Amino acid sequence: MDLLGVGWQFYLLLFLLMVALPSVLAIGLCRFKPKLLKPVLWSLLSLTSGFLWLSWALSHNQVWVFENRLEFKAGFYHAKVTGLTLPESNISVLESSELGLFTPDSVVNGIHLPGYKVGWYLLQNQKLAFVMLIGDHQEITLVRTPGMIALISGDLQRVAMIASHP
Repeated sequence: MDLLGVGWQFYLLLFLLMVALPSVLAIGLCRFKPKLLKPVLWSLLSLTSGFLWLSWALSHNQVWVFENRLEFKAGFYHAKVTGLTLPESNISVLESSELGLFTPDSVVNGIHLPGYKVGWYLLQNQKLAFVMLIGDHQEITLVRTPGMIALISGDLQRVAMIASHP
């Protein structure tokens, strides 16, 4: 199920950093050294291709809901949460201002950009969690099992109910 989309601001920032800024620098370089035109054009073609590939890879954010597990795919990161039926497991939906000790504090292995925080983060309570905060959501789903913590943008319980009842 496709749950989360990336906003246009993220793609604009990515385009500016990967294509527009290098293009401006390349034009300036070619004015002073015209012999570099061919390598510069190939470089710009490579950067544009890289931008398109990266945009495609980062826009395929998905959440799969199964009976006893959740699977997440965000950009280059994948995670599975199993054991959802255990008594110690808990899925709760919180406002973004109510996260408290579950607020992502520092990136361990992930992407930390405005409106796109995915990967493995250390929370304020010093526990490791899979974070998939994409876009500007007021509600965040907190999934806790004995072996893992996950933070997901939006109300995952409501989406799962819609998906299971067509």
